[in-house]
Amino acid sequence: MDWIFINPTIIRNDLNHSNQYITGLALCALGTICSPEMSRDLGGEVERLMKSTNPYLKKKAVLCAVRIIRKVPEQFDVFQNSVRSLLTEKNHGVLLTATSLVTEMCQQNTQALQSFRKLVPNLVRILKTLIMSGYSPEHDVSGISDPFLQVHLLRLLRILGRNDSEASEAMNDILAQVSTNTENSKNVGNAILYETVLTIMDIKSESGLRVLAVNILGRFLLNNDKNIRYVALNTLLRVVHVDHNAVQRHRATIVECLKDADVSIKRRAMELCFALINSNNIRTMTNEMLEFLGTCEAEFKADCTSNMFLAMERDLKDEKPEVFISMSGVSYYKPDPVIEYTEKSEGGDYDFLSRLARDWEQASEPIQTKFNVRRVILRSGAVLGSSGGMIGSMYWPFFFGLGGPIGNGQQPFPWIHLDDVCLLIIYAIQNNHVNGILNACAPELITNREFSRTFASAFSPSRLAIFPMPAFLMNTLLGPERAIVATQGQKVIPQATLQTGYTFKYPTIKEASQDLTKLFR
Repeated sequence: MDWIFINPTIIRNDLNHSNQYITGLALCALGTICSPEMSRDLGGEVERLMKSTNPYLKKKAVLCAVRIIRKVPEQFDVFQNSVRSLLTEKNHGVLLTATSLVTEMCQQNTQALQSFRKLVPNLVRILKTLIMSGYSPEHDVSGISDPFLQVHLLRLLRILGRNDSEASEAMNDILAQVSTNTENSKNVGNAILYETVLTIMDIKSESGLRVLAVNILGRFLLNNDKNIRYVALNTLLRVVHVDHNAVQRHRATIVECLKDADVSIKRRAMELCFALINSNNIRTMTNEMLEFLGTCEAEFKADCTSNMFLAMERDLKDEKPEVFISMSGVSYYKPDPVIEYTEKSEGGDYDFLSRLARDWEQASEPIQTKFNVRRVILRSGAVLGSSGGMIGSMYWPFFFGLGGPIGNGQQPFPWIHLDDVCLLIIYAIQNNHVNGILNACAPELITNREFSRTFASAFSPSRLAIFPMPAFLMNTLLGPERAIVATQGQKVIPQATLQTGYTFKYPTIKEASQDLTKLFR
């Protein structure tokens, strides 16, 4: 306690020391450890040093004042007049720190904000000098004149112009000049353009200037640097409510970002796409999002589906689809060699895939509860089609007689022919009584070993299926998420599906295998 009590006296003495470095150290200490009481006691000393003829002490004093203002915002009266004069300084460091102090004052104190709005023309002149004639060659970076000072000035202008028409009008021209004259081939220029965009979109700027800002973000989307693309999407998402039409002009580029390999960029692009949907483009954008839904990672599917329903609720109030059909999977049920699952069986809580299937199905509930639209969920088994998927990966090993069961082959193998998937969807569309959960699996219950033998024997001449395929190899061929349908299994019965009256085109694995191998029979 004695140390804390005597500390102000020690610091006061050091603030008046003849050695500039001791004085500078005292200013650093005061800015770091000052209490509100100490700030009030020594604020006058700091303000005195801000008027020093020594640039080093000026910078240290201004930085100390920044810390004081953060703790005691009402102290802005002490520093107000001094900092005004510092904004006319030619020294880079002094001008940079003075800009930081004014910014801190305006953020912390409404009275200071009103007072410093009168300085907007002065700040505009400083920024104009920077971009037109340069400031100090030693502070240029990659041909950009003092980018650090430009960024600080743009941030301060943003604060001063927010919700103030007069201040905003005074800075419109300079913001347009920065936007058009700044080189965007290097990151230092992009940093300035980014701050300019934020300032334009945050103040009461002209509509043409807002279009210019959004176009800058549109160019960012074409940049090879994924960080710049992410920043552009993130910023567009923040400003889309300010000028929706300007952002709409870049819709094609934003949709293209859905194909980006980076999941962060993909997620921001998805969120922005939904923000752009309105009554005029909902059909086009819905098709784009459905295409994305078919190829995106599992983590996106639930959010994408629920957002589609929210968009439908907002923009399709007077029209709605007659039926909604969604594909889920038998991964909803826990793998078990004995239990027979029907559409009424419980599930959705076993592992990642089962929870994903549950969340995926729940995401579409609003279409039924809010819109009263008939909803059909198809829980599909392994889809067998000659053009790809599981059969596409296994075809040639079986053709050359090298195929066999996966693992021990005793696991159940729920399956359905691709033709039956398509026909079941058509049947659900055409028949109004079809509703709810349907197991999209053939009625014949088989094991993986039975599937392997039947598929191999369907070739002409018949092949053997005596070479077991290790589970890890299936993970390599199909990926772990798709391979789990073959390496583990459930006995799934299409009870509700058959009750709708649907007749399977390929009810047995023998019939399905004969179709899948007909090219070589």
